Order: sequence, then structure tokens, then C-alpha cells
Amino acid sequence: MPADVLISTSHTANGTLSVFITANLVLFLYQIPQGTVLYVSLYLNGALTATRQYNLTAYDGAATAHGTDQNGAVNFSNPVPDLLGVGLSLRGTYPAGTEVTLLSWANNPLWVQIDNASPTRSYEISEQTSYSPPSSLTETGAVAPFTLSVKVESYAP
Repeated sequence: MPADVLISTSHTANGTLSVFITANLVLFLYQIPQGTVLYVSLYLNGALTATRQYNLTAYDGAATAHGTDQNGAVNFSNPVPDLLGVGLSLRGTYPAGTEVTLLSWANNPLWVQIDNASPTRSYEISEQTSYSPPSSLTETGAVAPFTLSVKVESYAP
């Protein structure tokens, strides 16, 4: 994930979302510079519902990056770096067809899990040196070279 670039990834719910709705991005804790800050914002049908800041500390894992696959994604040696799921959760009920979008931005590049088989795409919306999430979001911008793996879940007891 490049530094100072807003990246959005959306999914459309194929069923009712109820009680707890979460959207998570998976980070590889590998070569994270001191002072790295990651922001994520959750949008439902284009409206901002929540924002969270993560202050990440420097991490020097034992893994090394080597080679790339045919799409240019980096492969890691064993052991694979530790993973951290970051994201947002909220309560509520929303009908099938609701668009759930996770907007992310970091001040330093981060290694994130990508999804080569996703039916959706990630979009690079803009470059900016600080984070200020818009109150509403439309999926515009350039298609990102990779789709960030964003896991969206809903739980109803």
C-alpha cells in the first residue's frame, strides 16, 4: 500500500447486514518505520460512519521478501511476518444491496494482504500528505494495481 494515497475498497452486501458489521484490512507487520500512522474509515452507501487511527510501531520481523508472482505481488520467506487485522465495527441493520467501503491511508508504505480473485477493485482516489476523510464518498479515481483484501462480515445472534 503506497504512502499518502487514499485507497477505497467496496463490497455490496448480498444479504441483510445486522447487529455487528465489520470491515477489516490485514497488515503484514514487516518493515514498518517508526511513526507510521494508518487511518481507516468505514462508509455505508457512500456516507461516512466511522474513522479510526492506528499508530504502528517499528517492527523488525525475521521474514524476508523475495521474488514476485506473475502479477507483481511480493512473496515472503518463512516465517511469514506477523499479521494484524485493522478495521472498524458498528452496530445497526442494513438491507441487502448496501455498499460497504473501507477507505485507508498511511503516511508510510505498508505491506497489506491483497486479493487476486476479488470480484471488486480497489481505487486510488488521491494523493495527500495528511488524512481528512470526506463526509461522503463516490468510487472515483484510478483503479489500483492490486485489490486490497478487505473482509466484510455481519453477525446476527
